[in-house]
Amino acid sequence: MDKKNYYRLSGLSLSLILLLAGCASAPEAPEPAPVEEVEVQKAVQIKPDYPQRYTVVIGDTLWDISSYFLKDPWRWPEVWQNNPQVANPHLIYPGDVLILHYIDGAPYIRVERGGDTVMETTTQVEDSYPTVKLSPKVRRTEIKSAIRTIPTDAISSFLIKPHIISQKELDNAPYVVSSVDGHLVAGIDNTLYIRKLQDIPNLRYTIVRKGDAYINPKDDEDILGYEAIYLADGQITRKGDPASLLVTYAKREVLNGDRLIVAEPQQPDRNYIPHAPKQNVDAQIISIVNGVSMAGKHQIVVLNLGRQDEIEEGHVLASYRSGRVARDNYTEDREEVLLPGERSGLVMIFRVFDRVSYALVMDSTVPLHLYDRVTNP
Repeated sequence: MDKKNYYRLSGLSLSLILLLAGCASAPEAPEPAPVEEVEVQKAVQIKPDYPQRYTVVIGDTLWDISSYFLKDPWRWPEVWQNNPQVANPHLIYPGDVLILHYIDGAPYIRVERGGDTVMETTTQVEDSYPTVKLSPKVRRTEIKSAIRTIPTDAISSFLIKPHIISQKELDNAPYVVSSVDGHLVAGIDNTLYIRKLQDIPNLRYTIVRKGDAYINPKDDEDILGYEAIYLADGQITRKGDPASLLVTYAKREVLNGDRLIVAEPQQPDRNYIPHAPKQNVDAQIISIVNGVSMAGKHQIVVLNLGRQDEIEEGHVLASYRSGRVARDNYTEDREEVLLPGERSGLVMIFRVFDRVSYALVMDSTVPLHLYDRVTNP
């Protein structure tokens, strides 16, 4: 026997002896802790009646188009990620033709534009180029804008004007002390005197008034923030204490004591990419915009979660109607039974504050109500 095999057998024998010795003296090993089950996301489900070919038209949104192909429209990024043809799949234009295909059992959508399949590649072309004779001529090109991911018309005014503010921010904000003419009510083209402006470079401000409080349904004493009611826009014309501000636009009358917040810049249309939160979410609808008691598709709701809860723009959540109590007349004591909540729709978060967020109702099978539960889809 060679030395290599001899040492190998010797090592195995020694290990076996030590193992037997340990079994004789050592206590039994504790049972392993149970393995926590991890929920695996289901594969994207395709509608059985999906269109063979779909031509994009003006007014379409990616969400709407995806609802023709997918049972869960918000999961379209997963289908696009399987697409080897388009580098930026969120830029789809009217006139494009979408065709669903499969690669190794995974669905993807092919885009045909102008009769040609859209291909984007980084492959280096050959050094030799064909000779092309150029001659002057008039070319007419139709300017097209890419379709939007969601109907931003429904939320555009909420991207800038509405605001949620804390009591601390209100206390520290500059405020209107008086108008030039001393009137209690001011409007457009009036000059206002502002205090607590401090020496900051901002010149454009939004004037707001403290509105209703957003209260955490889980704790009546926990105020998540206050609605900042939009009143007017203004521009600083003279710094100092007090400073002077010219009202450039007014939606409502401005009163003494109204507060100023820095005007947010106009934002271009955002390309929201819907996705599910990685963390578990258990929240509620705490307000429905415009003071209504129910919300349907493309209406806006306020949720009691925000940046502190790691919420992001584009997060999609499912809403559930709160289970009602029914009396079971077929028991001796006619006991009351809490019925389970039923899924009512899908909402997508489009603006996030510290502890509160705005969400757009994307789909609803029944109206959404105040205090309905909102959780992972």
